[in-house]
Amino acid sequence: MSNNPQPDWDPRSPAVLCDQIAAYDRMRGRCPVAYSDYLYWSVFRHADVLRVLEDHDTFSSVVSLHPAIPNGMDPPKHTAYRALIESYFAPDQVQAFEPICRGVAVDLIDRLSDRGEVELMGDFARDFALRIQCAFMGWPAALHEPLREWTC
Repeated sequence: MSNNPQPDWDPRSPAVLCDQIAAYDRMRGRCPVAYSDYLYWSVFRHADVLRVLEDHDTFSSVVSLHPAIPNGMDPPKHTAYRALIESYFAPDQVQAFEPICRGVAVDLIDRLSDRGEVELMGDFARDFALRIQCAFMGWPAALHEPLREWTC
């Protein structure tokens, strides 16, 4: 594969956004492994998706020599790390955290209600993710701005 592949599709085009299922069906037949400037590589066939998920030597998730999160690891490191954190995402834990998530969402939506049109990622999702992560970790609201600056 080339270092600078030419785009095979535009996942943000009106045709794709209008009917994503039909667009993905077309891609499965036309170009089952496709490149875009937005998503980079997309895999559309079930068997190919399974291969990407299961063949860690060819399709590694390792993104750094200093991984800090399980998404940047392959088995067996990922498996061991996941075992450490899995209990925090058990159904009862998630259910107990749900009211906090709803409270954050309602607060953010209330702040946007008079603005009319909003940009979902910039006006809601980033703040939601930041506040939820801090709440989940038990970190104070005073860390919101330093973390926002660090991640931008």
